Amino acid sequence: MEIRLGTIKQEKSGPSIKLEDEISETQYNDLLDAIKEIHTLESNKRLFEIVFLNKNDFVDTLNRDIKEMIKSSLSLAGNRTQYYQHHLNFNRLFLNYLSSIKTFIDHNEKKIKNNFGDESKEAKEFKNITHYYFNNFFCYRFFVKLRDYGQHCGMPLSDFGLSTHRNPDGSYISTANIEFDPKQLLETFSGWKKDVTKDLEQMQSKFPLAPLIENMTKVLLGFWQAMDAIYTDKICKATIYIKGLADHLRSDNTDVCIFTNIQDNEDGSLKKFETLTIPFDIIDMLDVSC
Repeated sequence: MEIRLGTIKQEKSGPSIKLEDEISETQYNDLLDAIKEIHTLESNKRLFEIVFLNKNDFVDTLNRDIKEMIKSSLSLAGNRTQYYQHHLNFNRLFLNYLSSIKTFIDHNEKKIKNNFGDESKEAKEFKNITHYYFNNFFCYRFFVKLRDYGQHCGMPLSDFGLSTHRNPDGSYISTANIEFDPKQLLETFSGWKKDVTKDLEQMQSKFPLAPLIENMTKVLLGFWQAMDAIYTDKICKATIYIKGLADHLRSDNTDVCIFTNIQDNEDGSLKKFETLTIPFDIIDMLDVSC
């Protein structure tokens, strides 16, 4: 089978196709493996970004709509329908955030075991990392189990701590704070792990959500850096191999591709082919330093 590297450049008159270097089947298979490694890290990065997009959606929506929720709260002469709509939307966005955290963590565990083996040093390192964050950060172990609570027991956000106070001049000021009631959480869900159960049992009063999200952001950034380090050697080898074979073909507005199943017309012009684009755009985005 003829396998070639080449380029497809978008011209005003249409795509310009050039077949360049011929590569062996072994080189082709090694190139496919290297591209797979690049896409693995890209997929992981996308999941990481989804977590933060969901977090930002929740926080931005909360900051924007919480005043409307206060106005429509049951403690004021407001619109109950609007109150419950905001209540539902806040929970929807928060559940998306919690679910994306679990998806990101589970995806990493599966990918690491698939790439390196269930008993590999990388798999053991992943286990140590998750144990470290679970043992040292309440926000991590609480959010992991709060996602299960939301899945089995109902909406995770129920206590919005809405209050209204009258100023000396006769005007009113309202404040809101999303809180969790440890007693209520323990009474309605038996699936907390013993560590989280112990945390909740030791709490004497309600605790706020905002600091947990802030701390979880720091945890996730540290978790991502740890995952990135696990993949560094493989990604570097893949990047070096891809660039060694095809970097010289790169130019502006041009895709570097692998051409297979090449068929020519009788006059030697291209009749048919299949292509796979080499993901130099992803390599540049990942900014891998090797």
